[in-house]
Amino acid sequence: MKPVVLSLAALGALVLAACDVDFDPEWQLDHDRVVAVAANPPGIAAGERSELVALIAEKGGPVAELVPEQAIVASPMSLAGALAFDGGSWVVTAPASEEQMIAARTELGLMPGAPVPLVVGVSYGAGTLFATKVVVLGVAVENPQLGAVTVNAAEAPATDLVVGKLVDVPMTVALADPEHQDVNWLTSCGTMHDFDLPQSYLRVEAEDPVEGQLVVVVRDRKTGGVAWRIWSIRAE
Repeated sequence: MKPVVLSLAALGALVLAACDVDFDPEWQLDHDRVVAVAANPPGIAAGERSELVALIAEKGGPVAELVPEQAIVASPMSLAGALAFDGGSWVVTAPASEEQMIAARTELGLMPGAPVPLVVGVSYGAGTLFATKVVVLGVAVENPQLGAVTVNAAEAPATDLVVGKLVDVPMTVALADPEHQDVNWLTSCGTMHDFDLPQSYLRVEAEDPVEGQLVVVVRDRKTGGVAWRIWSIRAE
């Protein structure tokens, strides 16, 4: 894959494109969209590296974990060189130079010694899908561990789910830090209810698709970390 580095003008155009009106419900997985962007890991100490990847949904197709097609540092501009395309991945490397970190803090108006949030813009689908991701520089941070997931009060299987039609199918995900973690459930099978709560439920109505995929995404507002899990699902 040939990497493309975006100009600031191109980044602005992508932001505007991302603001188009979207009438699909937020839980609808059968739609072209960036479901979530992960930095692995989301926070890195001096000299450490973090790789960017996103969960991408496609209308009529499966979700996939993909490396960004294009990427750019949006802020701070003094650390634009911290992002590079290396070995088939977009990689952020935390500066080993304290002078670079001091310059970035000055640009952002941060206190001395504070971690520096590096905002990276990424795009997919030849520039039709856009998102941003913050990688924290100067401190090591891990993505959250996805807690136990239950479906119909039983532990969710590793890959394939089978549910009933015309019944409420309860689903739960355990959160390690409920105060700071958010949940999104997305599906292309049936209709998702309470999609942004740890306790949700799916109902497959007569007019709904009876097979597709189910995704749960957990985001940590405190650390910027994200984790997800994917299943194939069908209703019988």
